[in-house]
Amino acid sequence: MINNPYSNTFSKAIINNNYISFDPNNEPNMLASAQSNNICLKSEVILPSEIIRKGKGIIINYGWFDSPYGFMLILATKRGVCGLALTDNYRSIKVLEDMVSRWPQAHFVENQDSVIPCAKTILEHGTKADVYISGSQFQIKVWETVLKIPLGNVTTYSQIANYIGKPRAVRAVATAIGRNPVCWLIPCHRVLPKAGGLGGYHWGLSIKYNLLNDELSK
Repeated sequence: MINNPYSNTFSKAIINNNYISFDPNNEPNMLASAQSNNICLKSEVILPSEIIRKGKGIIINYGWFDSPYGFMLILATKRGVCGLALTDNYRSIKVLEDMVSRWPQAHFVENQDSVIPCAKTILEHGTKADVYISGSQFQIKVWETVLKIPLGNVTTYSQIANYIGKPRAVRAVATAIGRNPVCWLIPCHRVLPKAGGLGGYHWGLSIKYNLLNDELSK
């Protein structure tokens, strides 16, 4: 069990013991390791002029489920899971509104039964989960990179920035990670500040700690 979750000592110990450096020359090994994330990613770049029309003509079903890390909200289209959020508050209106705002023109339907297969795949680590995300070219590049962090390892925001060829864009990388639409599946919780501490986490630091504690204690 990992103690003192919000201390610099805690996070630096994780980085020292579980750090993975992204090396473009080691791409095949990274991709092989990332298969443990069990994701089949489908991405679509959205231009700034298209954002307001994002989701137009798309039906998104959603449902709430229990998970080891809190209550889990899953949103899915016919193409795959397009949203996953974790929260301590069951049926949180704030969390639902957050996820709905990412697809402003979509039609949302609460349909637990239609989302159950997605939930089972995620919770039982069965077949690969189909994940459908959209974002800017920069966001998708960041999310695809985060997906390459193997289970049981962590890296830093600055290392992600270096890997995508934008070493000065550490803050922009952190912002993109904070907008990750499918937490846990795209494991943004495995990214930590180089200086120490847990950094931020869109769904709360306690959930980030629980995710890391579970993965790194095995």
